[in-house]
Amino acid sequence: MKRRDPWWGYMKEILRRYPDVESFEKHAIDTALDHMAGQTDGESKIYLIRLVFFHKTHTLAGAACMIPVSYNTAKRWQQEFIRAVACHIKCDGLLKHEPKNSTYCDTMSQ
Repeated sequence: MKRRDPWWGYMKEILRRYPDVESFEKHAIDTALDHMAGQTDGESKIYLIRLVFFHKTHTLAGAACMIPVSYNTAKRWQQEFIRAVACHIKCDGLLKHEPKNSTYCDTMSQ
């Protein structure tokens, strides 16, 4: 089993509790959703996040079938979203450096 970063569980927990979260957490989630909306396949990505975390009606595999995308694509989208929320909550210091001299959060601002 792959070991997750220390902040990963916290991010998933606030996503499960949304919208009953602290104001800074809600702002981070809403900002990440806005960012995702502007991406390629943004509507599908947001639909997946809503089905899995907010409505809690589907597993990740079930949501992938609804869109339809592969499970691996759905998993990648979910991970990207969780990292985006972490960036907006300022957990970016805990995020691993992706490209040299840059964090994942630096790529979020582009």
